[in-house]
Amino acid sequence: MKSWLPTSRKKKYPLLFFVYGGPGSQLVEQRYSISFSQVVAAELDAVVVTVDGRGTGFKGKKFRNIVAENLGYYEVRDQVAAAKLWINRKTYIDSTRTAIWGWSYGGFMTLKTLEYDQGETFKYGMSVAPVTNWLFYDSIYTERYMNTPQANPGYANSSVQNVENFKNATRFLLMHGTGDDNVHFQNSLKFLDMLDLKGIENYDLHIFPDSDHGIRYHNAGLIVYDKLFTWLKLAFSGFFEDQIIFETFDDDLDLYG
Repeated sequence: MKSWLPTSRKKKYPLLFFVYGGPGSQLVEQRYSISFSQVVAAELDAVVVTVDGRGTGFKGKKFRNIVAENLGYYEVRDQVAAAKLWINRKTYIDSTRTAIWGWSYGGFMTLKTLEYDQGETFKYGMSVAPVTNWLFYDSIYTERYMNTPQANPGYANSSVQNVENFKNATRFLLMHGTGDDNVHFQNSLKFLDMLDLKGIENYDLHIFPDSDHGIRYHNAGLIVYDKLFTWLKLAFSGFFEDQIIFETFDDDLDLYG
């Protein structure tokens, strides 16, 4: 586990989890670097945490291989369990301002976490270029961990499918490049179609025309992080909660009475 903490513990702070979680990966390491996590911690006065849960590398074969043929199950539960520990044990964490975000496999993890958690632990999520269905991803990677679709019925469980669960989150953000040659844009389109069919509207969407998986074209490399930062600032300020209250009040108005 790696974290960036405020110097004072005398007030409540928002909590952001930055996740990747892909098989054999590692984010928690003893190396100095400057990234978006430090910017959020410094500029938004937030606690930022990264957890390498089950399935990640450098903790032994058993720890890594437990996710075989079941991507998105144990990894998601580890993120939620870790967040609950922070919320329950650290008195300076504001449990109403909690978010998770990730890119690529981390985007998949973000959506699967929101799907599983249903707004209980994480109120907000930011997903960039996510896999939403492993049938849409390249087979040389997917079948290495999931076997073939014919041999593993778990493909359905490993996909983002229970979209009705997302309505219990306060709000979430989805971003993707239309020219993504790694996680094809089809993943987000399919997810958006599922949201439409279930009437889920508590999300924001930003599309980057022509951008690949790294989202760099047409100055998008700057824009994507500006969007992430601005959206998260609104979330931690309570803006989206106020919007929900206003919309609920507005729905109750009898305009023709």
